[in-house]
Amino acid sequence: MGTPTGDAARPGASPTAAGPAAPKPFAPPEPVVTAATLKPGHVLCLDCDGLGWCPECLARGYLLDDRGDRRRCFVCFGSKICQICDAFGQKSLADMPSWVRRQYPAAPTDPR
Repeated sequence: MGTPTGDAARPGASPTAAGPAAPKPFAPPEPVVTAATLKPGHVLCLDCDGLGWCPECLARGYLLDDRGDRRRCFVCFGSKICQICDAFGQKSLADMPSWVRRQYPAAPTDPR
């Protein structure tokens, strides 16, 4: 018998190791904000629902096309964050003009 080669030649390596570990399945990120953790005077972002990450690609930065190839996300353009709330998951009512505030059903008409 000869000496082991490749990965099995390294100290502590298993001679039956067959290459890199299998990739982990994708788990979407946890929300940055929930309805219970909202700051006073804020509402959940309508686009990401408090996630803070891009709702289309779920913080991957890419989408898969019909052939399975990666394509840059057309919503966040690869930035991985929500473009509406800028990754905060919530919007301040005081900073919203009245026409934007009307789009949020839970928001009072005058936050002041």
